[in-house]
Amino acid sequence: MVFYSRKMCKKVKIFTVFFVIAGLISGVVYFELGWFKATPAQAAISLVNCGTVVKVASGNLASIGIPTGITSNDILVVFLHSRDNVNSTMPVDWTQDVQGNGNTTNRLEVWWKRTTGTESAPTITHASGNSAIGKMCAFRGVVQSGSPFDAVGTVQSNAGTPISTTAITTATNGAMIVHFFGSQDNNAWGSFSGIPTTLAGVVEGNTSGTDDSQVVTYGAQTSAGTTGVAGASQTSTGGGGNDAGVSVLMSLKRNEPPTLSISQPDGTSDTIAQDASYSVTYTLSDTDNVVTAALFYDTNNSGLDGTAISGCGTVAEGTNATCSWNTTGVTPGTYYVYGITTDGTNPQVSAYSSGVVTINARPTLSISQPDGVGDSVTQGNSFNVTYSLADTDNTVTAAFY
Repeated sequence: MVFYSRKMCKKVKIFTVFFVIAGLISGVVYFELGWFKATPAQAAISLVNCGTVVKVASGNLASIGIPTGITSNDILVVFLHSRDNVNSTMPVDWTQDVQGNGNTTNRLEVWWKRTTGTESAPTITHASGNSAIGKMCAFRGVVQSGSPFDAVGTVQSNAGTPISTTAITTATNGAMIVHFFGSQDNNAWGSFSGIPTTLAGVVEGNTSGTDDSQVVTYGAQTSAGTTGVAGASQTSTGGGGNDAGVSVLMSLKRNEPPTLSISQPDGTSDTIAQDASYSVTYTLSDTDNVVTAALFYDTNNSGLDGTAISGCGTVAEGTNATCSWNTTGVTPGTYYVYGITTDGTNPQVSAYSSGVVTINARPTLSISQPDGVGDSVTQGNSFNVTYSLADTDNTVTAAFY
């Protein structure tokens, strides 16, 4: 039988930083590793590509071309401008978020779809009236569930040039502001203002006549709030002049990255016996995706170069959730725990625990004498018991019987 005791002191890495001005120490700041966490990187919304413009004559069907380079969870947006006040239709798997005329001679319509990466060109129908033109664009980095739009304005009328579109108010940071406007003339466009104005393209629906043009401009808005009034000008190309048009502002929501933190181990009372189990406590969430995280143990708190924890490779979202780490076979020592997660759109998110868990090694004890060879002693005399006792991380004693 072996009796042993130990004393343990929590090891905390403390750094002292001196601020020195003109040779004098002006202040001392103490901080502990693990107090500071990096803000997850976040992907910006980007335009992937746009398809070719399609003209839809009155009463006809037309296929809207799919942009090249699309992947799963890209948002496809169809922009349609009509030279009349007649509704158009798209297949049922497309959602319409904008439908308005603004005036009696021009109409804007917008549909969207979240793609799996494989698409067939949808058919659009313009039942009556004059012609319409449409174009499909693909955006990446947009929220992956629910409506992709953060805000959608009201379609409004614009007489001639310049076009001026009422501001919208976004509720989320990093939204992609989209300004869509069209005219019943086949005009040139320029002097874009009021929002980030990286030009997506100028779409002219009838290059041989005098009808129909549309433009989409887009750009990121860093912080939530009002966009300001958006503007553009049209220049007559010799057709019917700068006739009335319609316009609308809308914004696409950015996909939010997951958040991850490891609250246990924190280095306080986190010592377990060799080969015992330990409950790692973590918090994982994502506002617009369902994500999992993989947990690892590491000898330090940097590099993400540790060893996977068996059974904790796909832990689910939760607040102060736990995963049991069976440490059987793990070399005794001190270990940080870290997690890695990704939503498939934003950069990988990772987090280390603020403290370590200590796996305490077992003491070792062996008795080499007596071994039964020549081990006779007269009653009342002494006999030397020979033993080996060791513990790599504690000071222990043994009692013999």
